[in-house]
Amino acid sequence: MWGCSSCGTRRQVNLVVFTVLISLADAWQQNLPPKNSVRYGAFNSDQIFHGNKTATDYFKILLQDQTTALIGSRNVLYNISLDTMKENHKYYWNSSEANYEMCQLKGKSEDDCQNYIRVAYKKNDEELFVCGTNAFHPMCKIFNLTDGTKGVEEMDGRGRCPYDPLHNSTSIYAGDQLYSGTVADFSGSDPLIYKEPMRTERLDFKQLNDPNFVSSLEYKDYIFFFFREIAVEYINCGKAIYSRVARVCKHDKGGPHSYRDRWTSFLKARLNCSIPGEYPFYFDEIQDTSDILNTALTGIVDPIVYGVFNTPVNAISGSAVCMFNISDVIETFMGSFKDQEAMDSNWLPVKKIPEPRPGMCVDDSRTLPDITVNFIKSHSLMDGAVPSLFSKPIFTRISLQSRLTSIAVDNQISGLKGQYYDILFMGTDDGRLVKGALHTNNGVPEFVNIEEVNLTSNNTKSLPVRTLNIIKSVDGKPGRIVITFDQHIISVPLDRCYLKTTCQECIDLQDPYCAWDGSHCVNHLEIKSSSKQHFVQSIGSSQNNVCPKVPFDEKIGHSSSLDDNNIDSNVQPRCPSCAPCYTENVINSESVSDKSSEMPVISLGDVIGLLMMMCVLATLLVGFAAGFVCSRYFRHAADPFSSMAVHAHHQLNRLADMNGAAEIGTAPFLPCPNNKAPLNLLVNVTKCKNDTLEKNLDSAVENKTLQKVKKTYI
Repeated sequence: MWGCSSCGTRRQVNLVVFTVLISLADAWQQNLPPKNSVRYGAFNSDQIFHGNKTATDYFKILLQDQTTALIGSRNVLYNISLDTMKENHKYYWNSSEANYEMCQLKGKSEDDCQNYIRVAYKKNDEELFVCGTNAFHPMCKIFNLTDGTKGVEEMDGRGRCPYDPLHNSTSIYAGDQLYSGTVADFSGSDPLIYKEPMRTERLDFKQLNDPNFVSSLEYKDYIFFFFREIAVEYINCGKAIYSRVARVCKHDKGGPHSYRDRWTSFLKARLNCSIPGEYPFYFDEIQDTSDILNTALTGIVDPIVYGVFNTPVNAISGSAVCMFNISDVIETFMGSFKDQEAMDSNWLPVKKIPEPRPGMCVDDSRTLPDITVNFIKSHSLMDGAVPSLFSKPIFTRISLQSRLTSIAVDNQISGLKGQYYDILFMGTDDGRLVKGALHTNNGVPEFVNIEEVNLTSNNTKSLPVRTLNIIKSVDGKPGRIVITFDQHIISVPLDRCYLKTTCQECIDLQDPYCAWDGSHCVNHLEIKSSSKQHFVQSIGSSQNNVCPKVPFDEKIGHSSSLDDNNIDSNVQPRCPSCAPCYTENVINSESVSDKSSEMPVISLGDVIGLLMMMCVLATLLVGFAAGFVCSRYFRHAADPFSSMAVHAHHQLNRLADMNGAAEIGTAPFLPCPNNKAPLNLLVNVTKCKNDTLEKNLDSAVENKTLQKVKKTYI
């Protein structure tokens, strides 16, 4: 009985697994393959900046304009030209000997006990406020931009700058104030959102529970912080990471009395980036956001923000990009609050809210009543989550090799036909750049996966992309995107239109930057409008054959010239009716031998099919093993009495052991065929020829008397 119930349980479990896999396959769209694949085999000197090649710099772009960037690194603040990727100036700032020795006494390594510059902002045209980790003792100084000297006075950097260069922190300078999200102690156990002199509650896991800050953005009277943290509302069911957006008011002056250094406007809510369904599939771990910007999608007038989300590391490997309307964020903060009455209670909406409403932006927060300030201290979490636009991701990526880590958006790029597009650039944790375009097609958002660029040069290890920064095309000057890694910074063009040599290839690329000018595929944004009358461009699923028709004889002559002269080995021949062949182009490389080492992209269908086959095989093996064990347990092939009840069989064995040696010698207890009517009325044993007991019974019956025999109790 136990074996049968176990088999039934296994069948139910397998059925549930099949159901979940099928539902995921239906809900999760397949990977959109890129229309172009490019690898940079090597980089020119004007494309890469190394800095200190002997140690990891942990680069971070602190300030940027069209031509220069201010970069924080290990003991150095670089000012580099984005045109040549050469340094204009550099400012040294090393940790003091005392701080270095104290850092090592606390158990940190030599690399940890350096000064990694993490925060910088301009106070005016001449002064630059800079903060660094300073050997796990954060400090700040003021640099003079004219002569590069730094002030003698050092200020405490706790609350403004992280202790560890690898800690996920953020800061923004707005309204002559520095807002930061970081940690305030050596161990990193006291997270805070800080503006001098105000901060979040100390060691209060209801406000901040081990957060990883992603970005901070300014919008009107608000400062928004995006981060991921351990979900306090899920703590009774286990550990889960949720994505959050928090909000504080710029004019928050703290509360009355003992709350003078505490926020009175701090609120937070969950960000919902999920695939809809009866059981939604969530991308719970936010990695990066774009700036707050206006989108090219028709019908959306409010500013939006793009976000990159990942699944947990021990779940199905996937990434997604979701859009959030800022008006939806503000509306969520006007909803119900969430609270837990007791430690073992569920988190439910709060029914009674004091007046004036907690968390509102007021002229002077120091005049708020104590009941409002006390309420916001313990009820900073909102009940509702911020929904994503269209209630689903605009782009999902399933890959066993990589996940998305960063995002930058070149918004509202105009096409030749008057339509506008948002160009998305996304970095991955294996050193790739994914580029796509978002636009509206018949009132529905449509995403085009344009290209995937491998930024790992030959014979180098792939590193995760940390940040992406866009330099827009201005006055015909080509735009570029700056990609930051821990050990170097790369600058590459926004487009690679020049790799396409025919009109159809240029159109098939579906890149809003690219257009066919009659002889070349070019970036039309770098050309004056008066020269674009005969340019060809078509983007979207409803594209038509817009390329000019070429006479048949000219096609033959063009193809033969390509074969004879071998102009471009990357151009693959194909017949007119075939689908476009998207091959990988190698830039600045003498060999393409590394192409075979690329890991293939595995689609979701392959993964689901493999899992289903594994489940079927596992079910067959478990069923076979269970049947074999059951049969071995209940079957005794060598025993002819297997049809008897089990207790009768055991009793016969006992009788054989008791009488075998005395009455039947050394002969085994073997049954004989029962050819006669049995006369033995005392024991239930079949009659055998050599049975002494049977002979005594037979003679006793003939003499009409019973002889004394040995008693046997069964």
